[in-house]
Amino acid sequence: PSIIANTATIETSQSATRTLAKPTHVLIENKAYLLEKSPIYISQAGKISRHKNDRYECSLHINDKGAEIIPESNNTVSLNSNAITTDSIVEIGDTISISGSDITIKCIEVLTD
Repeated sequence: PSIIANTATIETSQSATRTLAKPTHVLIENKAYLLEKSPIYISQAGKISRHKNDRYECSLHINDKGAEIIPESNNTVSLNSNAITTDSIVEIGDTISISGSDITIKCIEVLTD
């Protein structure tokens, strides 16, 4: 089966006619990881875990508000080039980066047909 990743951002003028979908996955080094209610933890090196420990910089999960990122360390976590220090909602097309890392994390929606 083929997977199509939607990373397009909807223009403000279009937002009144279309509801933004929350991301279904995050793309890290060309691999898509499913976002679920149980968090995924991301290390500075781009490693993924479903179990929390102090080597991870942030976590992402789905909740009633949508897809949410939570900074988990003292390293700077940025959402669309803006440092975040508290829980933040992410949308399709958002980019997450971690200080001291070359890894870029992209919030995507995986479409199936």
